[in-house]
Formats: sequence, structure tokens, C-alpha cells
Amino acid sequence: RVAVLIGLRRHADPHVAGRSYWSVAGLAFLLGANFLLIEHYLVLGLFQRTYVYHDSLMLGAISFLVLTGLGSLISGRHMRPVTTGVAAVAIIVLSFWPDQLSATAVVVLIAPVALATGSFFQALLDLAARNPLAVFAMDAMGCGFGALAAGVVPITMGLGAFLGLAGAVFLATAVANLWFHYRRPDS
Repeated sequence: RVAVLIGLRRHADPHVAGRSYWSVAGLAFLLGANFLLIEHYLVLGLFQRTYVYHDSLMLGAISFLVLTGLGSLISGRHMRPVTTGVAAVAIIVLSFWPDQLSATAVVVLIAPVALATGSFFQALLDLAARNPLAVFAMDAMGCGFGALAAGVVPITMGLGAFLGLAGAVFLATAVANLWFHYRRPDS
């Protein structure tokens, strides 16, 4: 992955003004990992309550994609910190009290997390208008990590460890996103 990032730097740098290549790559990687982990969080959270994997997979994947798409459309620069704050509270509730929540509560609580996730990616993509494909490539590497973690962690360490990892990655992504977009470029 490091070799791919170095190759992208040479041939596909998105040149985001005021931000280093590595900060763009790091944020895009986190966004990809976060996307896959939160989507799997929703699917596994629904499956844990319904015991019907196909229904959980369909409802989880479709609703997550719809909500992240809406997040990219409706959560602009001024609303993003509010959306992120609500999402952070929701993911903390989901992470610390997962067994006390119904399937409906899981969907309701994951909604702001999915909206925030969509807004994070759109914000980075808007800044990388010169070369958005590089951001997609960096994001895809994070998605690969997220997919690997979503498959391996629940099997080897249990569902609780996976839910905690997904929550921690979302919070790290939220902090990185706020830092990236709201700090002054020269600081």
C-alpha cells in the first residue's frame, strides 16, 4: 500500500491547496476504512437482532448507501460540525450499549453516523476537484483495510471488539476530518 501511495504521489497527486499529499492520503484512507466498517457495523447490528442475514445485509447496505448519499448532498461546511457531533454521540451509544438496543434503535442511531460519513467524503472530493480519481484510489485502499478488518476482527476477536473498532475508527475519522477542513492551512 505504501508503494501505491508513493506512486500516486508521483502521478496522481490531487494537489489540495494548503494540505500536504500525506494528509490528503491519510484522510482518504480513514474515510474508506470508516465507510466499510460502519456499513458492516449496521449489517451485523441488524443481523444480531433479526437473525436473518440476507434481510440484514440488504436493509443495512441499501439504507447505509442512501444515508451516505444524502449526507454528501445536504451536509455542507457549516452543518458538518453539528452533524459530526450528533454522529459522535450516536456512535458512542452504539459502542457502549449495543446489547440494549433494538434493531430500530440501531438504524436510528446509525443514521447520523452514515450522514456524517457521506459528508466527510464529499468535502474531501470537493477540495480535490483537480484530480478526484486520486482521492478515490486512496479511499479504496482504506476500504480494503476496512473490509479486511470487518471480516477478520469479528471472527477472531468477537463482535464486541469489532463494534468497538468501528466506533473508534469513526471517531478518529471525525476528528481527522474536522482537523483537515477547519484548521488554517498555514498552521
